This record gives sequence, structure tokens and C-alpha cells, in this order.
Amino acid sequence: MHARPLIALAVCTFLGSDAVCAAGVDTRAVYFDGGQYTAELEQHAQRWRVSPVQGYDVDVVGHASACVNRVHVPHGVWVVTSDAAGRPQLLAPSATLLPVGFPQQLRLRACNDNSDGIDADGAKVLLVPDVVLDWIKTNVGSVMIND
Repeated sequence: MHARPLIALAVCTFLGSDAVCAAGVDTRAVYFDGGQYTAELEQHAQRWRVSPVQGYDVDVVGHASACVNRVHVPHGVWVVTSDAAGRPQLLAPSATLLPVGFPQQLRLRACNDNSDGIDADGAKVLLVPDVVLDWIKTNVGSVMIND
């Protein structure tokens, strides 16, 4: 645990100035490459980066026209899991702040799936290039989603 937030909390408690202290505390999660996620999506650029345990990172670009996502995914680290049918999905842990009404699970589908961002049952879908989807299925435990 970091000492600075604890010191700030102690000072705020002692002074009794809740409004001032609440405004000064940054509650956003902090992430670092290579330790908390092994794939990354930059949504605005439609660029994926996969980070193998050994070797160099690999950028996957150029799929934008075939892989346009209509769902804007909230920033943060998402855990890779499987749905009841064994298909890959992303699960938002508690540190990932979701807007009201945004689901905690997000299905992953290949770009050529013609899903248009929503599955037949109404669940939200993130379209992923085939090569990245295959990599995620076998090598990735979590994905960083950036704006």
C-alpha cells in the first residue's frame, strides 16, 4: 500500500475537511505494461498490441475497415474468460469503472462475424481481428482497453 494516500487520508480526517480532501484524492487505477495485461487495444486507432512473454510486442493494424466496433469499451484492464458456450469474453474486474448500464461481460467475436456490435440475444460484442482473437484465446489473461 502507498504511504501518500494514507497520509492524505490522515490529514483530512484530522482537519475534518471532507469536501476539500475528497477532491484531492485520485481514485483511478494505475496500470503498468507487461505485468497486468498481455494485450492492448487502442480504440480510436483500432490498433491491437499483443505482448508475448518472450520476444517483442506485435502490433496488429490495418483491419479498421473490416473491424469497426460500434461499442465504446470503458478504459481499464479486462480479464479474459469464457462464456457458457466456451467462447472468449472480457470480464471487467472491480477496478474497471463502468458507466451505468454497461455490462460487466463483453463478448469477443471475429471481425468477419457480421455482429454489428450486438449478439442476437442483445449482449454487447467487441469485434477483434482473427489473428488477435486466436492469440487471446490461447495466450492472454487480460486486455488493456484504451481510448
